[in-house]
Amino acid sequence: MQHSCSLLERPGVKELPGVREVFGDDRALLEAVLDATDAKIAYLDLAFNFVWINFAFEEATNRQPEDIIGKNYPVVCHDNDSEEVLRYVRDSGVSVSCKDRPLALSGQSGGGLTYWDWSLVPVKDAAGQVVGLVLSLRETTGRKRADEERKKLELSVHRAHKLESLGLLAGGIAHDFNNLLAGLFGYISLARSYAQSGMVHKVGPALDNALSAFERAKALTQQLITFSRGGDPQRKTLAIEPLLRNIAGLALSGSNISVEWDVGEDLELCDVDENQLSQALGNILINAKDVMPGGGRVFISAKNVVIQQSSSVELAAGRYVLISVRDSGPGILQAHLEHVFDPFFSTKQAGRGLGLSIAYSIAKKHGGAIFVESDGGNGAVFSLYLPVSSGAAAVKAAGEVDVEKRKWSVLVMDDEEMIREVVSAMLLALGCRVVCARNGQEAVKIYQTALRERERFDAVILDLTVRNGLGAEETLRALSQIDPSVCAIVSSGYSNSPLMLAPLDFGFKARIMKPYQASDLAVVLNSALNKSPGINERASAV
Repeated sequence: MQHSCSLLERPGVKELPGVREVFGDDRALLEAVLDATDAKIAYLDLAFNFVWINFAFEEATNRQPEDIIGKNYPVVCHDNDSEEVLRYVRDSGVSVSCKDRPLALSGQSGGGLTYWDWSLVPVKDAAGQVVGLVLSLRETTGRKRADEERKKLELSVHRAHKLESLGLLAGGIAHDFNNLLAGLFGYISLARSYAQSGMVHKVGPALDNALSAFERAKALTQQLITFSRGGDPQRKTLAIEPLLRNIAGLALSGSNISVEWDVGEDLELCDVDENQLSQALGNILINAKDVMPGGGRVFISAKNVVIQQSSSVELAAGRYVLISVRDSGPGILQAHLEHVFDPFFSTKQAGRGLGLSIAYSIAKKHGGAIFVESDGGNGAVFSLYLPVSSGAAAVKAAGEVDVEKRKWSVLVMDDEEMIREVVSAMLLALGCRVVCARNGQEAVKIYQTALRERERFDAVILDLTVRNGLGAEETLRALSQIDPSVCAIVSSGYSNSPLMLAPLDFGFKARIMKPYQASDLAVVLNSALNKSPGINERASAV
């Protein structure tokens, strides 16, 4: 608001913007209008002294006009950076307004900090020069405090709902784990019973079932890690089609659902975390299976796509592999579509509402995205975009690598006795010589002794964190000082550590995530030792 004005003759009263055009020289009408408003209005001169105030301003300060007139702005209005704002409006001729500005008025009843909608308008003469400033205040303390109380109440309700949801989640997880533990204990006890009774042919199948329960427990913990702040992808370059077909077979097994495929022959490779991508795809397919309890069809397609900068898809421009999963189920209600990927949201009676939110999290962490479409009654389509790999060659999926048994010498450092015993047994079964240490200090001493006795370790497996002792990073630093070519593998159950995300940057040859099986250990060990110059020659000589 910028208006031309001139000064009124009445002492102590200045003409406000546009007044003469409306009121002429009727000063009584002007004062009546200004006093009738509940806004606190004041006129300041160019030195920021109060020249005139209306009745509402007078009431707000509990003072007579003569106690305010002539006082400088900071004496009456206590706030931050006011002088800078006042100078800006005076010098630039531009109005400024603020919402919920904290301010303490001198003499205000109750005292303390209050909040105001605050505006300052320059008053200009006929030549366009600023001759004064109009200050307008409307108190918003009540509104702001009501908003704060409302937000507190909403937060309290949100926390209550979240606690309820977490209770349901914890109950569901406890139920699943109890079932898995029952399977583990049951099959292992059966295997022992068969072995003691001489029924050796039944031991293998029982242990296979125990391992299956173990894998399900591992998958459940990985889902929780992925859903938490951790769980960043540990990528490797993979061909998507074999993984996609494998996951579809597992997720839809035992159901009366037929699968139709449409996969491009030239499907590009992607840098993905195999376990996480399996979770994401598995959750999408399990969701499709759950909405078609009586059977139905699932259409799975995969193709290369290019996203342009101007595309409506919210993705960075580039090349992607697009995986689409369409079911013939009842579809998703429009009211539910926007909540499909929300944590704890589920329309299924027994659902925990984590599956699709985990899939969403995995897609985002891979630099991709996941979308859902449904018009209700005609199924739903989930579209997963994965960035194309910048690498050249794909590696085999887990379980496809053949590992030759070698007589390697391995030092295992872990503060958990059970882990040391299990890993030792795995390594012995692989034909390795094994020595264990409880912490980093002990591992360094054992390694030094082996060097002196010319029984150098081919590899060391170091636990990331150790209670009351050196962990993997500190231990490797010490080992590198006595043997710069040490071949170290870091082991942990937490994937969000910078060291686990980029072990090569910290001097490690490889990493292995707990829990793992002997086959996993063999693959990682073989990969790490093949990266160490001359390691095969040393292994052959042992």
